[in-house]
Amino acid sequence: MARFNEILVGRYNRHLQKLFGMKDNAPVPILGTEITPSYSLFVGNENRILESQDLCGVGNLSPATAAQTVGIQFRVPNQSNVVATFHSIILASGIAQEIDFSFGNVGDFGAGSFASFILDPRSQRVSPVTQASQSLASPGSLTGPFARIFVAANTPFEVIGDPVNELVVPSANSGPSNTGNVLRIITTVANQTLFVSARWRERFLEESERT
Repeated sequence: MARFNEILVGRYNRHLQKLFGMKDNAPVPILGTEITPSYSLFVGNENRILESQDLCGVGNLSPATAAQTVGIQFRVPNQSNVVATFHSIILASGIAQEIDFSFGNVGDFGAGSFASFILDPRSQRVSPVTQASQSLASPGSLTGPFARIFVAANTPFEVIGDPVNELVVPSANSGPSNTGNVLRIITTVANQTLFVSARWRERFLEESERT
């Protein structure tokens, strides 16, 4: 029998069960209906796995290519039911230049795919769902850039300096399975390198988020 204000998102109860080593039924089956006192506990990245979120990352150097700009993109495949949240993106280039960010729904950059990594060995997966790939043949922006970032020569630049600025790339739940929502990062000066180090977390979309 259903309860009043019953919680149907299981990962929150699983988080509490794993965090406190609780047995038996769900420890928090319903939302509270009155004001109650609470005490906040520290929760860091080491607890992400208890929330069914995988920590992922990759570092890539796109080499300078004669007469071509270069780029890297991160694709969450359609119908994978996963959302990727980027919490750190560090850029660098051999010269001062503008680097553009854009979103779209496309496939990988041809044969330019490369491995990314799960950063917590407790994960039940061996690799991220998000696919990383690069292009060395003047890739364009997708639907126009939403950010234009000017970087100094040989100087790392952290794009995401605050949780408010995290970038969310969710799976699309319709369309061809070989495409997906994409975060694309490209240079604007030809024959120059692009360094990108990215970290993100992945989790499955809840049923209420898929519609």
